[in-house]
Parts: sequence; C-alpha cells; structure tokens
Amino acid sequence: MAPNLSLPPAPYPQLLSASVAALIASEVGGVLPAAALSKSAAALSFLAGGIRFGLNSGVLQLHEPASIALATGLAFSVVGDVLLIPSPDAYYQKRNQEAAHSNSNTAEVVNPGTRFKAGTAAFALAHIAYTSSFLYDNDGIIFSPTIFAVSFGSVGVLANALGLLGGSSSRALIKTKVPKDMKWLVRAYIGIIATMVATATASVSSSEPLSVQKAVSAWMFAISDCFVAADAFGVNVVGTKGRAIGWMLYFGAQLGLSGCI
Repeated sequence: MAPNLSLPPAPYPQLLSASVAALIASEVGGVLPAAALSKSAAALSFLAGGIRFGLNSGVLQLHEPASIALATGLAFSVVGDVLLIPSPDAYYQKRNQEAAHSNSNTAEVVNPGTRFKAGTAAFALAHIAYTSSFLYDNDGIIFSPTIFAVSFGSVGVLANALGLLGGSSSRALIKTKVPKDMKWLVRAYIGIIATMVATATASVSSSEPLSVQKAVSAWMFAISDCFVAADAFGVNVVGTKGRAIGWMLYFGAQLGLSGCI
C-alpha cells in the first residue's frame, strides 16, 4: 500500500495527527472539554483535507459522482463524531466505573443514550455514501462476488465474536450487552458496514491503485468500530488504551479515504 499511498495535502494530515494525539492525552487526563475539542478538530481535518484534495485534483469541480459520494461520507462521519461525544454525566460515570471495576467483569453497561443512536445513524449514512462511491468508481474493475461474500461474512464473524448479533454471550471475546431498544440499530449498522467493507474488498484491482487503499481503510474502519462497540456495550472494561487504539484506526481510515477523493 505504501508506494501508492495517497493523502490530502499539508497541513491536514499533520493537523489530524496532532489532534488525535491531543485527544488521547485529554482522555488520559480525563478532561472532557479538551477531548471533545480535539476529536472535533481531528474530524474537521479529514473532511477539510478530503475536500481540498478533491478541489486540487479537479474531481469535485467536475461533479464526479464517486468523489462527491466519498466527500458526503466524510461529512456524515464528522456529524457522527460530534454526536458520539458523550455528555459530562455519561463520560464521568464511565470513568468512575472503569476506576471501580478495572479488570473485572462486574461493571454495568452505561446506556449510550439518544445522541449515541443519532451518531450511529449518521455513521450508517456515511457507510452508505462510501459504498456508493466504491460502486461508482468501479468502471472496468471485475467485481468478485466470492470475495464480497467472504468479506461480508468476516465482518459478521467479528460482530458475533463481540456478542453484538445475539445479545450478551459468555463466549464472546469481549462480553457485551446491547440495550433492547438498540438491537435493531446495531444489527442494521453491522449489515451496512459489512456491505461497505465487502464492496471495497471485492473491488480491489491492480488496474486501480487506490482500490487497495480504499479496502485497507474500510477494514480499519470496521475494526475501529469493534472498539467503539466494546466501549459502549462492553461489560468488560475497555479503558483508555482500547479507546486510543480505536481512535488511531478510525482516524487513520478516514484519512486514507479522504486521500481517495
């Protein structure tokens, strides 16, 4: 992937990296206002970088459907990022819970609330936009139904391993418990992101250098969502380190996609 890596122009990748570093530092220190500001700055960095990249290359001025769909996905992701910033009550409740139940399986799951549901819906729209972009940009590429099916199923296996498809499970890698009023949303989201990942993977072609970057970014996004799900619905404590890994995967994925406009 490295030889064909395509990124937005400076200073957007640098701003994103600095913002993610500040986000992790703020999380370690338990300073919600700084974490919220840093997360918003990181999200705006990949959106602004993607738009600038598209303007520089001319594809947005030409109204290329694939590029417009990808930019739309980035915009929905920014909305999702902002909505997933927890309220002070939820944030400090979770931190107190982690301090009290570190390395235990007895913690109670904090209901993510309405903002989390809206944020999940925004990310679902982002994945639909990304999927549309991959399909629009599929001219001359032999789409592999077999790879699509295997990739789709692999995301399902990951979700099931987290207990997200059948409620809580003692055999799950990370024991999770999805609230009843969110099960339909979580399962629909899993289907949507699995479709996005499978479409990107099934479209990889040597004739399209950026197709590998899109597929890797899509998988990074899906894996980062495993950390989000474990943090939101996990009975086991995920902690700062788990969230940091998830953020690095997520923002790395968005940066990769922003360089494909």
